[in-house]
Amino acid sequence: MQRCKFSSYLFVHFTGEDDDAAEQVHFAVSDGASLSDWDLLEDGAPVLTSDLGTRGVRDPFLLRKEDGGFVILATDLKVHGAGGFGAGQENGSTDILVWESDDLVTWTGPRAVSVMGPEAGNVWAPEAVWSAEHGAYLVYWASNLYPEGGERRAADSYNRMMIAQTADFATFSEPRVWIDVRRGPGYGTIDSTLARDGAHWYRFTKDEEPGTMHVFAERGDDVLRPTEGRIGSAWELLAEGIGSDVISHGEGPIIVRSLDERSWLLFIDWPPYGGGTGYRVFESADLADGTWTPSAHAVPPRFRHGSVVPITAEERERLLAAWPSRRVTTAEAAVSRG
Repeated sequence: MQRCKFSSYLFVHFTGEDDDAAEQVHFAVSDGASLSDWDLLEDGAPVLTSDLGTRGVRDPFLLRKEDGGFVILATDLKVHGAGGFGAGQENGSTDILVWESDDLVTWTGPRAVSVMGPEAGNVWAPEAVWSAEHGAYLVYWASNLYPEGGERRAADSYNRMMIAQTADFATFSEPRVWIDVRRGPGYGTIDSTLARDGAHWYRFTKDEEPGTMHVFAERGDDVLRPTEGRIGSAWELLAEGIGSDVISHGEGPIIVRSLDERSWLLFIDWPPYGGGTGYRVFESADLADGTWTPSAHAVPPRFRHGSVVPITAEERERLLAAWPSRRVTTAEAAVSRG
């Protein structure tokens, strides 16, 4: 894939559980390298919606593909008026919602792709990364697993991270368990995200241990190497409880290189049910260091679990021309957070 000169960011996200429109795909573009000033496309309304499955969309993940096109993967889940997270883990959708585009403006989809069999109770927060070593995209997500037959209770299972390979986001290999760490009745690990830096893979994951509920970071050389039984047993554990001195609950991590490539940015979603208002940003000069400091940037509230992708000036202008926009400023974000 040809290297591009990036000038700003595109934030693809949902906005909460308040109404039907919140659990759909929302776009925002940054004002240059600033993470504090964003233009909400479609005046803050959804840009993409789904009428498939649960008719809800959460955790949208945008990937710039090797051929220059784009794909969005998302969770087929509706929480607003639909029974909450427990039901979604017991008998929820096992489909991934998929949109594709050549230019970020004209999208095909969604289409629903089933990636798990009847043993799974859910498929949450799908993401993907290109692996040159495997010549395929690696797609990973969280699933509760259950024995065949019988009544399902989320407290009797826990979320494991699953992983599969695909070339086209239509046909997937047999999923394998990637992280299998039980953190308590009904609690495991969710929301993994990956970055490649040099010879190493860096993985950020939410630890659902009830007394923790924060993001941890690991480093590994074999991206498919499974973790069983204990966090840090297969990948090198670099940091736990990232951001816990700033936020009381963290999930939905997003890792992205700064536009000047001098640092890494780690966005962590502080959700309302954990006492928060959305994403906080942390910075590090070196992924291997495991030290993350709070950023001065104040991402606007209601940007919930999504993805951040660097875009070119041309792509930014194309997005702004395609949809009406509304600016949200740093000051507004600060006032909303109190």
